[in-house]
Amino acid sequence: MDLKTSLLSNSCLTILVILIPLVAWAQIPQNYYETTNGRSGAELKSALHDIVSDHIKYPYTSTSTDVWDILKDSDEDPQNADNVILLYTGRSQAKTDNSGENLTYTGDRWNREHVWSKSHGFPAEIDTAYTDCHHLRPADETVNSSRGNKDFDNGGTQHAEATECYSDGDSWEPRAAVKGDVARMMFYMVVRYDPGYHSDNSVYDLELIDYTGIDIGEPPGEPLFGKLSTLLQWHHSDPVDDFERQRNEVVFGYQGNRNPFIDHPQWADSIFTSQLAPHTRVSFTSTSLAVDEDAGSITLELSIINADPDQATQCTISLASGDAADLAGFQPATIIFPAGSYELQTLEVFISNDSQAEEQESFIFTISNVSGGDSATVGGNDSFVLTINPNDLASAVGGLIISEVMDGNRSGGQPKFIEITNTTTLDMELSGFQIWRGSNGNDPILASSIPSGTILAGAESWVIAYSSTGMLDAGFAQPDQTAGGINGNGNDVYQLRSATGEYIDAFGLVGTGTAWYENSVAERLSSVSSGRASFDPGEWQIQSLGTGFPDNGAPGTPGSHVFEPVVAMETLLPATHLLLNAYPNPFNPQTTIRYALPEPSVVAIVVYDITGQLIRNLIQTAQPAGWHELNWNGLDAADQPLSSGVYFCRLQAGDLNQTIRLVYLR
Repeated sequence: MDLKTSLLSNSCLTILVILIPLVAWAQIPQNYYETTNGRSGAELKSALHDIVSDHIKYPYTSTSTDVWDILKDSDEDPQNADNVILLYTGRSQAKTDNSGENLTYTGDRWNREHVWSKSHGFPAEIDTAYTDCHHLRPADETVNSSRGNKDFDNGGTQHAEATECYSDGDSWEPRAAVKGDVARMMFYMVVRYDPGYHSDNSVYDLELIDYTGIDIGEPPGEPLFGKLSTLLQWHHSDPVDDFERQRNEVVFGYQGNRNPFIDHPQWADSIFTSQLAPHTRVSFTSTSLAVDEDAGSITLELSIINADPDQATQCTISLASGDAADLAGFQPATIIFPAGSYELQTLEVFISNDSQAEEQESFIFTISNVSGGDSATVGGNDSFVLTINPNDLASAVGGLIISEVMDGNRSGGQPKFIEITNTTTLDMELSGFQIWRGSNGNDPILASSIPSGTILAGAESWVIAYSSTGMLDAGFAQPDQTAGGINGNGNDVYQLRSATGEYIDAFGLVGTGTAWYENSVAERLSSVSSGRASFDPGEWQIQSLGTGFPDNGAPGTPGSHVFEPVVAMETLLPATHLLLNAYPNPFNPQTTIRYALPEPSVVAIVVYDITGQLIRNLIQTAQPAGWHELNWNGLDAADQPLSSGVYFCRLQAGDLNQTIRLVYLR
């Protein structure tokens, strides 16, 4: 038994004897808030600071009672005394399965989340705010890393592990059950550290502001955090519950100070509402959402700040971008907030599930014509982006997938790579196949092409990296190809397309800018053997990388994707008529022209020279659906060899009239 275990085993009984009666009969000590009587606004804030600022400070990590010990008590699972409840996932997890006691990195241990991120004003462990348990909570270590030091606001992309949380480039939205908890922790920090003192006795003043994306600068960082109006909304929508009350009592039992916004929730409006614009404001509660085409409908939510007690507020929701026909003919709608009401207002939007083979689509809704209330205006979230993932778009090349993506955590964000795998039993000719990238979730554009003559054998992978140096420094093998366009930063979209731009597969969602795989490696599940109509997070395993990782080639396995079963290409019907690049090209003495038919078709393939003169009809016949090959030996219609030069091969089949360029060398 080590020293700390020994000390804790001797002290636990004493703590329990003290705390069990305290929690069971918990009540605010008499006269604790006496000096707040008759005060509001700035005067109330000052009085609360005087009450809560003189508390007992515990060490972050120690052989004596420390923050680990307090969190095991404060966040204990009411249904299992051996576990704690994790803040963002809501998962019940063993108290001992934390990064302080379990030294093996698993990605699923819990660690200590600073809800007010320490980089926003107090980065040194010796600072009192660093160890203040009123804002420290157990959290899954990879989820904690994903949240980082982002501000709090609504919207973004669903987190792959904490599936009730959403995030974008500069903000984090926790699960609904703890939104109010988060808000009241942030309110406490403002009052408690107004001011706070660094170890050198210099002053810092934590304050909430009403925007996100704060540039915190160099340590100790700007002591500011957003977004105040959103936190007030969360405070109203998620009122104090028994778990939060008991947690307040436990922390009070250790530190000797309380969170006044748990004891008196009404004080939040008294202190903070006046910091916002003094008039009524209406906004969307989130900024984006991605759903499948067969989702049926989605619900837009709107919130209000500074509701007028006597006059209702209304606004119009309009579709500013996108085809209304895909949303069941959406028409502008009027939303009304009753006088004095802070309840969220909703609007149901129906999604048309048609049979058209469309790619991913984005729709932008806006708020306009705001009236009533107290000189009502539009708030911060004045637009909402709906992304619809298609369910009827099939991969143009079955058996070819994006199998691994990495956004590294070494110097310069290296290594960065994308891996493509041929899951079939046949060789694939990938000349000119394209990688498109959408920066920060924007619409993808061409970032790189696979070199001419590239043949990817069955069950093999092709790795494209930003740089060879980045791969080698991380212990990986030399990539098959390097390209400056493979520069994803954890919130980018990748798409794999044919040489003529037909969609094959995707990683990431267009229309969202969340850095949800930042400093991570994403590997496709082995059960996936063909591209999908749109990105599905459930098909991927995403592992966060520690600082300086990957090292010595792990984690991540570029060039050796594992999958099952290997698919024979003949069993995969293409989604559209498709003419692939010929191989070899340039050629001598012959080349192979490959094409795909999604259904039985009459096929005509002809060759022309650069003047448009017909050189030879290669084929004109009915053929079954599937993948086809045609060999051409470079002879014209009279079976005479051609001169060296550029020629054009045209395929006509179904609705396709497509031409590729051929180069014949003698």
